[in-house]
Amino acid sequence: MSEIAQDLARRTPPGQVLTTKWPVLTYGRTPRFDPRKWSFRCFGLVEEETSWSWAELQALPHVEVACDIHCVTRWSRLDNRFEGVSVGEIVLSPDHGGPLRLVVPKLYFWKSAKWVRGFEFLDVNPPGFWEVNGYHMHADPWAEERYSDQETHAMQTMRAEAARRLRAR
Repeated sequence: MSEIAQDLARRTPPGQVLTTKWPVLTYGRTPRFDPRKWSFRCFGLVEEETSWSWAELQALPHVEVACDIHCVTRWSRLDNRFEGVSVGEIVLSPDHGGPLRLVVPKLYFWKSAKWVRGFEFLDVNPPGFWEVNGYHMHADPWAEERYSDQETHAMQTMRAEAARRLRAR
């Protein structure tokens, strides 16, 4: 096996097929973006709720992230580049205070949310939209954690408890 083929095999989780395309998998309508009305907020278990306009967010320092993307529908795309504001810039600096996409490298791509408008900080890990609809809570592509029926009883119990606590709030 060539060195290039070995590298591709090392970077591609089991059950995945490489693609150079950007498949578009969306549930629901694509929201319209108006930079004059758009905002992003951090709320929940934070010292002070904060929000940014599009212009304020664009004025923050930007970083570039390079990562491989692995989708639960079994495609992988290698060497992707994203540019934007680091989460650390928003949640760690007390001085700051699209279309925006959250990129979570190393997990299946449904954990990387489209059209993010805010972060809610919680003391539980409740299931999100995709997890409520049958996807695995953790989503490690190397362990092929695709669907909730693969979770252990302990994980399913934690999922149910987190959802119950969130509803009780």
